[in-house]
Amino acid sequence: MCDKKKLNGIKNIVFVCTGNTCRSPMAEALMKKLLKDNNIDTINVISRGLSAFENSPASENSIKAIKKYNIDLTSHRAKSLSPDELKYYDLILTMSSNHKNIIISAFPDVKDKIFTVYEFSFNKNADISDPFGGNIEIYEKCLDEIYKCIEEIVKKQIII
Repeated sequence: MCDKKKLNGIKNIVFVCTGNTCRSPMAEALMKKLLKDNNIDTINVISRGLSAFENSPASENSIKAIKKYNIDLTSHRAKSLSPDELKYYDLILTMSSNHKNIIISAFPDVKDKIFTVYEFSFNKNADISDPFGGNIEIYEKCLDEIYKCIEEIVKKQIII
């Protein structure tokens, strides 16, 4: 599980999901908002996908759901996770254990800095539900899961 003591001094975080159009962009945007709301400007946050269609917009329901936090995702464009980028991230947070396992099996040297979002926030073995193709209620439920985890990370000041 997560050894939070090793994670002080985090400067660069990447959230990873499959297509970088639903979960990871919502996580990126929420983390940026919560960091800003807590006057933390020393952490760079981005998102990527394992199988992203480059430059695809955020899904329509992601854009609609996240508006409840006064966040606009209309300018988001999907990007794939680049192997060359991995060395720059201090913390890699995946939406599922499958995402985590895929990355570790291809790049075992990142195993000490990769966690699922639930693992890092609550030390819990769980995945963020995938809303892809679902209705707005499914996206809102997913967004609430992500928010709860990110709020816990910031609240505990794990990365501050």
